[in-house]
Amino acid sequence: MFTFLVDEVILSQHLGVEVPYPIRLFDLNCCGVDGHQFISDILPSFSQLEWDLYTIKKEQFDFLLRLFPEKCEQITDFFSEYYANHIPLEALQRLLIDLDAGRCQYLQSIRPYRKRSIASFDLFQEMPAQEWIIAKRPLNTFTQSTDDYRMRPRAFSEMSNSIIDHVAFKNLLIYLAQLVQSIRPGIQCLQFICHQVSLVTSFNKPADNAPEGIHQDGADYIVSALVIERRNVQGGTSIIYGPDKQTRYLTVTLQPGQGLFQADQGSDLWHDVTPIVLELNSSGGEGVRNILGFDILIDR
Repeated sequence: MFTFLVDEVILSQHLGVEVPYPIRLFDLNCCGVDGHQFISDILPSFSQLEWDLYTIKKEQFDFLLRLFPEKCEQITDFFSEYYANHIPLEALQRLLIDLDAGRCQYLQSIRPYRKRSIASFDLFQEMPAQEWIIAKRPLNTFTQSTDDYRMRPRAFSEMSNSIIDHVAFKNLLIYLAQLVQSIRPGIQCLQFICHQVSLVTSFNKPADNAPEGIHQDGADYIVSALVIERRNVQGGTSIIYGPDKQTRYLTVTLQPGQGLFQADQGSDLWHDVTPIVLELNSSGGEGVRNILGFDILIDR
């Protein structure tokens, strides 16, 4: 039923060590989806996404920790409130008396590099036909089961109806549900959190979709990226690591129509993606990497 470009069996043979958790490199054709048509239909919606302003706060936080490592606790406490929009950035100068006007100005000059929207769905099998039913659910805020900044609630706009209502998108959700069920027989209820992300880079401004570094996402399974478009960019290489976070199981620069499925929380797999930079000799002023991502949680 399932065909893949690469899976953990092939990787185990290539590496000479057992990869005990699912890793599946696939393309839309593997899912029975007309990739060219689907990409053509949904691509315009990426230009309409709103900026992810949390990337600004993450950069500001990292900058201040580098400047004042001895004040880590103060800075962390401040950003817990600032991240939730409870206090303004200007309050920081009163907290850090060593923060001069130039550094304050730099903090305020940081600009976003990522656009984002989300949507959430319940998928369950209706018996006795065993057909998968898709039910959209509201998602006012989003958190991840991690021990870094991503554990804090974040709010994003809802994903475009041009994607949510697309028959190929629904078929993709069902394909992924069937894939999880093939790995975990008996599973009949899943929650999907879907991410629509546009990463934008310009001259001397790399864009990083994983500023947290090597990580897990806090879901049972993930599609870390299904690439929709790469334009005028270099980088954006996906890497899956073993339990030591050093041994590379798979390194791949996904092309449009290709996706990467893997086990996440509860497994020994870790992952990362390299920043994108503007392609050398690019004729445009910016480059983009547009993706869909999926967090898949088993309903326990």
